[in-house]
Amino acid sequence: MKYAKTTLVILLTTATVAAATDPRLSIWVTTAQKDPYTLITWFSWDIPVEGETRGAAFDDGYIWLHSKKSGPEIYDYYKIDFEGNIITSFQSPDVYGKSRGIDVDGDYLWIACNGYVYHVTKAGSVISPPPFSVGSGIDDIAWDGEYLWVAWGESDSIAYYKYDVDTGTVVDVIIPEYGQLLEWPASAVDDDGYIYCLYSDRFDDVGGGYYLIYEPNGDDIVYFLNYGFLNYGIDVGAWPVTSITPTSLGTIKALYK
Repeated sequence: MKYAKTTLVILLTTATVAAATDPRLSIWVTTAQKDPYTLITWFSWDIPVEGETRGAAFDDGYIWLHSKKSGPEIYDYYKIDFEGNIITSFQSPDVYGKSRGIDVDGDYLWIACNGYVYHVTKAGSVISPPPFSVGSGIDDIAWDGEYLWVAWGESDSIAYYKYDVDTGTVVDVIIPEYGQLLEWPASAVDDDGYIYCLYSDRFDDVGGGYYLIYEPNGDDIVYFLNYGFLNYGIDVGAWPVTSITPTSLGTIKALYK
């Protein structure tokens, strides 16, 4: 891993910014649209279903989530609008297998369910390539247009594995170097191939963690934020920001060569 030579330190303070209507690159989490460099919340919504809800796959004005209903471990996938309305839904291919991870691939979806990755239609039908095993400990997935990044976390350690979806084999891996007791990794890839990695650190205070952006090849860190949070999947994509009410997050660090 190469290190940047210069660190720019920015101190953030509480402020209210005027509303904007132009598309802005955004980080999407289960219930919010966030600034991709500060993780300040720009806009939020309520989850429309009961149970354990995770995911966050941005789909041009909508968000895909997956949820386990209370009681039996039956998982469903939901497409919602930014007012929290359910647009469509389907049941996971393996209804009794733990589902964590979802991303949009144009007209289709990638989902991680019961230790396997599936390529499915937005109605839930399985399509090619065939499902392949990624094992347990999967928390999020991210499609980069050619390969699938799988965020893995188990036993206080995490890694981001790059899979060839046609062969089901690992072709690369990113192992974050910051933190000690790492958990809940999430990942996203933008249209230029930059890889966004967010994770928590149980050794730090509650709410502590790290957020890094890597070059498309995963070799260099181009952005570092000493702030993470317990999360359930992220995505990245441009969309207008209709309201912005940021809060103070302290110090961020942007790395430059």
